[in-house]
Amino acid sequence: MTIPLTIALLTYNRAQYLKESLQAIIDQTYRDFELLVLDNGSTDDTPHVVLSFKDERLRYVRNPPGYTAMFNFLSAVRIARGDRILVT
Repeated sequence: MTIPLTIALLTYNRAQYLKESLQAIIDQTYRDFELLVLDNGSTDDTPHVVLSFKDERLRYVRNPPGYTAMFNFLSAVRIARGDRILVT
């Protein structure tokens, strides 16, 4: 199965905005995408917020603390399953 699009949401300690962001992406009328959330080792409630969503398109990757934002970005590009990738 081909996935036409990966939406990669990069995050670090932004749990207070994450629920709204994830809901906005999931609620799009275009449905044929993978939602890849890359957490750069957040120390807030980020894991809890992401894992509270039950959507088969969502994939959560938690990188270890201490890596750079560029590492998080490159991780998204490397593991995205879509033919195209939108990084936000």
